[in-house]
Amino acid sequence: MAKAVLRVFMFLVALICLYVYVGYTITSMTGGFDKAVAVEGVNAEAGEQIFFGKGKCSTCHSIGDKGSAIRCPNLGVQGEQFPLAIGERAAERAAERSKQTGKQYRPVDYLFECVGEPGAYVVQGFKNEMPIVYQAPIGLTPDEVKAVIMFLASQGGDIPADQILNPTGIAKEYFSKIEAAAASGATEAAPFEPYLPGDPEKGKNLFWDISSKAGCAKCHTVGDKGGQVGPALTSVAGTRVLKYIVESIVKPSAVIVSGYEPVLVMTKTGERIAGTKKEDTPEHFVLGLPSGEVKTILKSDVEKSKIMETSIMPGNFAEILSVEEFHDVLAYVRTLTGESAPPPAPAAEAAPAAPAEAPKS
Repeated sequence: MAKAVLRVFMFLVALICLYVYVGYTITSMTGGFDKAVAVEGVNAEAGEQIFFGKGKCSTCHSIGDKGSAIRCPNLGVQGEQFPLAIGERAAERAAERSKQTGKQYRPVDYLFECVGEPGAYVVQGFKNEMPIVYQAPIGLTPDEVKAVIMFLASQGGDIPADQILNPTGIAKEYFSKIEAAAASGATEAAPFEPYLPGDPEKGKNLFWDISSKAGCAKCHTVGDKGGQVGPALTSVAGTRVLKYIVESIVKPSAVIVSGYEPVLVMTKTGERIAGTKKEDTPEHFVLGLPSGEVKTILKSDVEKSKIMETSIMPGNFAEILSVEEFHDVLAYVRTLTGESAPPPAPAAEAAPAAPAEAPKS
């Protein structure tokens, strides 16, 4: 009797193990266990992965509440400013472009123009600062560009897939530029190199030590660490060419990123306070100061305020840093591609994070 019970028990254990194994195998094959599954081809699913991955689009754009719509417009629905997602919004933009250019634009034409020549039409209130995503350092292929446009078109729109897969007219003109760039090797990094290679570890220390000559972390964020007075640098080397990064350090006023324009506030007591506007309500301003601090100023105490053309970022790094130190900082910044989380800075060195800021297609 005992042997019979034991045989039944062993049979049930084996059966349970078989079911667990089959379930595990099926879950693995269908993309379970929260693992990212690469989607290939020209389709909206692949475009979404590129948008939030290789294309780095989400470093400047959002889709609704996902992404970072500070420098560039939200491509989803966001309040009164963007009541339509980009798929539907493209029809309105196409009508605007038709009036402006005298050419007959379709929604698909507008989307290809946005990627092919982003400076052709700049949304009011934003700047012409979107990188050319089919050139270095992002370097999307023609099919990857189509996939991203497929994803954007799926956001509330009704654009036939064939118009994206086989572009004609204005869309074809812009897609031809993308194909030509790929054929010419423009997706490769330009041959621009600094004088010295630099030491990224030394540069990391200069970046995160807020008492050092650089102290970049007082104002800039990498990952979830640092201050939020200036633009986040988590993926700066993955979206901007080296020449742009060098200019941003030595001539910070040459290009001031949207959403980080410096503001000068003059109080009724004669105090002058300069910083980036973090918040603007009917009752108060919240400014991010060059020191990395965040200051709230009641509007009842303000005499006047104005946008400044000079960045609050110090413009004398070329003077206060030695040649070696400058190249060390640059070497570290060049590691910030957004491909993986940067090494965390020591808690004592990292500046405390300031409150998050709210906001081109």
